Amino acid sequence: MKRVLFLMLVATAVLLVSALPASATLVANGGFENGDFTGWALSGNPDFTGITAAGADVHSGTYAAFFGPEDSDGFISQNLVTTPGQSYTVSFWLKNGASGTNDFRLYWGGSEIYNFFNASAFGYTQYSFVEQATTSSTELSMGFRNVPNFFFLDDVDVSPVPIPGAVWLLGSGIVGLIGLKRRRGMKV
Repeated sequence: MKRVLFLMLVATAVLLVSALPASATLVANGGFENGDFTGWALSGNPDFTGITAAGADVHSGTYAAFFGPEDSDGFISQNLVTTPGQSYTVSFWLKNGASGTNDFRLYWGGSEIYNFFNASAFGYTQYSFVEQATTSSTELSMGFRNVPNFFFLDDVDVSPVPIPGAVWLLGSGIVGLIGLKRRRGMKV
């Protein structure tokens, strides 16, 4: 009986730990709070791209990035350490300064997972996607073009999707039943 109690205590501890919030973001400098693009690689057209500290153009904190290439897309990207088969929540806040000729593209592991073209002006809006990693290094990339204004980007986050507590609860119940069966089997 002591062993069953021990197994139930271990299962309960695992359940409690699984209920904790997901680990911190995998993205370096996702809020651009370094005041620069530290952690990010820039490619494509870098025209009219930078960091702003203007209040209305920042979602949270002190800084945000702005992108306004005109002739072709500019990109930012970051390689993230991921676990194959693990799901991740990819989220960010984006603002479009004005209507016009524009496009935005989001890539995960080299595949485009979201885009829009010629969007009207909009205030900061959160975008969120759940994607699965297939390798131990996954590239997160975004492309921008905006004539005659800017996209503003802030609070980029990629975090593992936690395993639901119900899975741990089911597992602990199964362990408990196995323990009871083994105990009863020994008495026979």
